[in-house]
Amino acid sequence: MGLIVLGFATPLRADDLRPVPDYFVDTVFLTSTAQTIARACSTLSLDPAATTRLTETVLARLEADGYTAEIIATGTDDPSPAIAALQAAFLAKHDLADGAPEAQVCAAGRAEIAGDTPLGHLMLEVAE
Repeated sequence: MGLIVLGFATPLRADDLRPVPDYFVDTVFLTSTAQTIARACSTLSLDPAATTRLTETVLARLEADGYTAEIIATGTDDPSPAIAALQAAFLAKHDLADGAPEAQVCAAGRAEIAGDTPLGHLMLEVAE
């Protein structure tokens, strides 16, 4: 019979947490928003090659900066408020509300593509 060892991480105190890098927050915002737009708009798609390149670049940068998956998961400040702020700014920029019609979501995505924005770089126009 083998011995099973369960490890439980000791929660860090708030003052022991590292800040989450801004580039990580930006990437989570960009990829999640591009995915959401692609799901809501039949004429836009997530660009898998661009998304993969961005993810690989950010993972390499995190590693170079000393962030492991475990540190991001348990040893950093919660990135949710910063991501939510970026999402709110995006919604305000495009006058989008929860449950916005597809045409409005598509227009926002196409505006990002036309504006050559980091978000637009993660999306492609596709035929219906």
